Amino acid sequence: DYTSTGVTMTKLRKINASEISNYVFTLEFSLKSVINSNLYLSPTSYVSPLSVDNITSSYGNFSKDYIAGAIRVVFYKYNEAIKKYEPCFIWIPNTQIELSLDQDGYHLNPDGNVETSYRFLRNKNENVDITTNNFYNGSQTINMNSKDVKIVWGDLKENDFPITIISKGESKYKMVSWIDGYDRETKIPLAGGKVNMNLILSLEKEESEVA
Repeated sequence: DYTSTGVTMTKLRKINASEISNYVFTLEFSLKSVINSNLYLSPTSYVSPLSVDNITSSYGNFSKDYIAGAIRVVFYKYNEAIKKYEPCFIWIPNTQIELSLDQDGYHLNPDGNVETSYRFLRNKNENVDITTNNFYNGSQTINMNSKDVKIVWGDLKENDFPITIISKGESKYKMVSWIDGYDRETKIPLAGGKVNMNLILSLEKEESEVA
């Protein structure tokens, strides 16, 4: 399995907690609201290859930047009661980027087939597989450490699945992005690829707040 330091790919080994920042991108932020609101990840958000025109992979006629197909984005909300961030929303943005291998070598199809399933760590000792049923876009709610977490793959829809509900006052959040080692695109031919990421958050009043 391979993961990213942010610029180039690095062979993944068992790492200490102090090293996590070398392998994932993390952003902490706070939001303050005078009403109860739903927080959404806007459909205009995207994670894309930095360039698809430059043939940068030595394994085929394609750009290493298609590593964007292996990117995951997760949002956490801070739980004041237990002083800990808890996951609430996971996005798999590029379901049709498909890296395949046959007798002629590696091939990259930006409009390929969705993976049959995606794997996540439910807790320290258990994995959970999300079955796509060959749909490019979909969602499923799973339980992670006794918390319901919404997983969305493919396109985002306007005000469809809220990341979480923002209560009146100030709340703390954390966004984490990484290159997933279980993904089929996490292979040496795409090692060193670069991506663009643009995440836009939006708020909408809860129905109870609309007079």
